Amino acid sequence: MRTELLTTAASMFGNGWVWLVFDQNKNLRILCTYNAGTPYGATHRRQDTDMNTRQTLGEGNISYMTNTVRLAAQRSDDTNWAVPLLNINCWQHAWLEDHGITGKERYLEAVWNHIDWNVVASRWPLRGGADLRPFFRR
Repeated sequence: MRTELLTTAASMFGNGWVWLVFDQNKNLRILCTYNAGTPYGATHRRQDTDMNTRQTLGEGNISYMTNTVRLAAQRSDDTNWAVPLLNINCWQHAWLEDHGITGKERYLEAVWNHIDWNVVASRWPLRGGADLRPFFRR
């Protein structure tokens, strides 16, 4: 798990995030999102205003996205969800100043060495937490 998580984070090109999530199938997964991406689906993006144009959703040429979001929010489909347990910031401003232009791997090692697995386990949705530390040892 350690190798997979850190390799995934090191391989990301550009700005983004690496997430450890608990999915609907009760599995741990590694999920990458870029820029302002999130592990939450479209049902969580219910903002009524496009902050770039100040247009109300549903006006002009942004109505397609509005309808997509609203339809997703109306569905009672609970088959595609994920609970974030851990997030690693892979944006260059997170590591560049402290570790230099070639220091992304050093940054990721430092992050890994400072993860509080008790906090991660407390986010586990089944029965108020679980001991995840045996899964993530070196």
